[in-house]
Amino acid sequence: MKKGIAAVCLSLLLTALSSLGAGENLILVKDGNPGSTRIQMSYDPSAQEFQAAKELNHYIRKISGAHVPWQVQAPAFQRVLGKDPDFTEITLATLENGKYLLPEAVKEKLSKAESPQAFYIRTDGSRILIAGRSPIGVLYGAYTFIEKYLGVRWFHAGPEGEYCPAAGTLSVPAIDDFESPAIERRMIGAWRGSLTPWSVDDHNRWNRRNKMQYASPQPAGMSREALDLALCGDEKPTGGGHVTFEQAVPQKLFAEHPEYFPLQGGKRVCKARSQRCLGNPDVQKMVIDFGVSLAEYNTLFGVGFHDSTDGWCECAECRKLGTYNGVYKLNTAAHRFAAKMTSEILKRNPGAGGQRILIYSDFRDPLDDPSVRYDGRVKALYCSHQRCYVHPLDDQSGSCNRKYYRELLAWRKHCPNLGIYDYYAYASSPYAPMEYTLARDLKLYRKLGLKSFYDDCTNKDLPMPSSNWQFYYVLAKMSWNAELDVEQLMDEAYTLYYGKASAPMKQYHALRRELWESAPGHASYGGPCRIGYCLTVEGAEQRLLNFLAEAEKLAGNDGVLKKRIAMDRDFLTRFWIAEAAKIKKLMSGQKDIPVVRADSKITIDGELNEDVWRRAPLVAGFRTPDGSQPVEATRVKVAYDSGHWYFAIEAMTEHAWSPLKAEAKERDSAVYSDDSVEIFLMPPDGDYHHIAVNSLGTVYDAKIRDVAYESGAEVRTKVLKDRYVIEIKVPVAPMGRKIEDGQVWRMHFYRNCRNLQPPKVSEGSSPDGTPPHEQTRFRRAVIGRSAIRNGEFTRLRDVPPSQQKNLDGRQFPFGWNGVGARMITENGKNSVLVHNVIYSLMTVPREENGYVIRGEVTASGKGQMKITVSSCIRKPDDKRGFGHENRRVVLDAALKEEPAAYPFRFEFAPYENGYLYINAPDAKIDSVSASMTAK
Repeated sequence: MKKGIAAVCLSLLLTALSSLGAGENLILVKDGNPGSTRIQMSYDPSAQEFQAAKELNHYIRKISGAHVPWQVQAPAFQRVLGKDPDFTEITLATLENGKYLLPEAVKEKLSKAESPQAFYIRTDGSRILIAGRSPIGVLYGAYTFIEKYLGVRWFHAGPEGEYCPAAGTLSVPAIDDFESPAIERRMIGAWRGSLTPWSVDDHNRWNRRNKMQYASPQPAGMSREALDLALCGDEKPTGGGHVTFEQAVPQKLFAEHPEYFPLQGGKRVCKARSQRCLGNPDVQKMVIDFGVSLAEYNTLFGVGFHDSTDGWCECAECRKLGTYNGVYKLNTAAHRFAAKMTSEILKRNPGAGGQRILIYSDFRDPLDDPSVRYDGRVKALYCSHQRCYVHPLDDQSGSCNRKYYRELLAWRKHCPNLGIYDYYAYASSPYAPMEYTLARDLKLYRKLGLKSFYDDCTNKDLPMPSSNWQFYYVLAKMSWNAELDVEQLMDEAYTLYYGKASAPMKQYHALRRELWESAPGHASYGGPCRIGYCLTVEGAEQRLLNFLAEAEKLAGNDGVLKKRIAMDRDFLTRFWIAEAAKIKKLMSGQKDIPVVRADSKITIDGELNEDVWRRAPLVAGFRTPDGSQPVEATRVKVAYDSGHWYFAIEAMTEHAWSPLKAEAKERDSAVYSDDSVEIFLMPPDGDYHHIAVNSLGTVYDAKIRDVAYESGAEVRTKVLKDRYVIEIKVPVAPMGRKIEDGQVWRMHFYRNCRNLQPPKVSEGSSPDGTPPHEQTRFRRAVIGRSAIRNGEFTRLRDVPPSQQKNLDGRQFPFGWNGVGARMITENGKNSVLVHNVIYSLMTVPREENGYVIRGEVTASGKGQMKITVSSCIRKPDDKRGFGHENRRVVLDAALKEEPAAYPFRFEFAPYENGYLYINAPDAKIDSVSASMTAK
């Protein structure tokens, strides 16, 4: 009897499966009626398979209103009993539980797939197969079916991020679709604070639906449902990482076993971020035992080190561990240790495939020792700190990423299972269209065979997943299929996301992209806030606002669409417009770096006794990053000749609490971590060069951050009772440059103070308080003889009683005079308040060739500001005195209340010179600059 029923069941099943004709669409729902459509699972579905069934049910109902139930009972029983003999079946199966069900072609394709995430979607008669190599493949296949064949999109987390069409009838064509990820591991690391306005659950739901992996906490007592959703993240719990030593060799052991901890300066220490003694056999055993204990519970173990640059051990065994061919390197020690640890863990537990190592920070440089090679089961992640996210990683047109691309290629020799750990979210660039750079990067990573991509999105200060949703959408799509066209992908996204307002919003985002890609400078971890420069283009802000206004009008009463456009307006206002205002204010009040031509030899000896240094003006305006007055003063002077820059620096130490920190003794070591001064030089239309010098004269030099660059700098230092002195000569030939009149360089100085009185033991200061590496905020240095004396108002003179009627106050800038004027000092900067006129005799020599004068006045106020030149021509044999014979207005402009730069230009004929007059009824003049170049 049982055999007879089975034969009937099989016959009915085969008849049903052959009923769908070639080329016909398979109907799932018709006019809101699901008919006999079912979602079929195995009798014992995994968490991923059950989630797949729930999501299919949810979206079919959301699109059509029809409820399509899921079931585990074999459909043949229903057909035998006469129930729904012709129903359409959406079958969810893995390679394992579908081995008697799946067609041979499907099984063969899945069994050959390397990735457990691979899936096959195929129509087979009245059945739609969604088959996965493993349960996670089934889940990813279901989401692909919902997206690709039902038309749903998940652009970002939250209800406003979803696009879901409405249709009473759902049908699908014949499908034969096999997919496997381009990059095996795809993760966005996020904390609750970085996900605003969404929750972690919202973010994980978006990850699942876009086939991205995620790790979920699995606390004791969690519900079965929560555990199932965690399993759908396809990522194991993790131990180790930056706290490897805290977990394996805890600090409490220091009292009895100081030998486990680093030897520094001749003694064992145990600080908050101390590494451990890597050469100590007991330390190695404890780390191995800890890794094995995690592997026993199928937990991912990341062999890591503290996120610190100064906690390493200096003992003989650690030095030996890090020495190759007679040269000690920290990265040699770190990776010999980590490779040994992971290898031993895998020997003791061959199934412990969850091992990970970060190629990070001080131990990221390529290895010299070719014998160091990680097991293929160890997931190695190259951490690309400081790369530029404006340019693709393999962009060879500039030098900003060359170093990191070379390093990545070098590490492939040591790590067969190599991936990348990136920091787009830390590039100080919220609401920046970096998805186009990412798209090219992902194609490169696929070509190189990288196994994983991890973006660190834990920046709690910036809502990157919401403000940069396009970036993460492209990441999800192209890390799965790197062959996609990002232009087409984003065009479809904007069409669906903005609906009837898509036309102006596409124009809006195209302009944002144009402004971003044409803005100056780079975007890197801890680098400048480049978005601030996107709106310095005249009229750009208003054009963007006009596009938004047009889109808002088209949105009408569509509540979801209005919220989407409101998000764009909020991000534009909060990030782009606000940052642009800061930049405009900074740049308008920023003074140039005063530079003088070295007309006699400068001997680099640390004495600073040449005439050039005596007449060179000081670089003014040193502030801490928060704008306050620094504890210690820094005095900088700059000179040049056609082939060199010269710097005279006096770093005052009048408030020192301890000896100068001077630990860096090798070139290109961490000089900037000592008491030191950093110099940043940026040629016209070029990238910046970085030089740092400590009190010992140790030099760090790099082009951007590439230490392979050799500056050729000549340095001498002297340590005196109340200061240390640095004198530097920097050739420009290694930069491929020559210093010429009319050039505008940019430069910056940053003082590192490490020996102040506790609790504030360290301090940084610089002109305008600008952090290091923010090249877009470096001050200008105009080459050419200055046509104005003391345009920065740094040198002062006493005002005699006879002039105090016209000049209100006891002091006034040297070289200047006026009527109705007064000098003021704010935040260490001198400015002049003008209610009538100030003037100065220009320093243009009377020569036969004549000069072109280019200048700029930085000012704010009300009313018109007029700049007039009054001059005369006097040849050498002309004995007449000066006369106001030639008058011309070179600028007539309406003042703005915020400081702004007002440029002017004019020419002097041969043997001509004169006075520069600035007339204004109510103005604050911050600086006047003018350079002269021969005609």
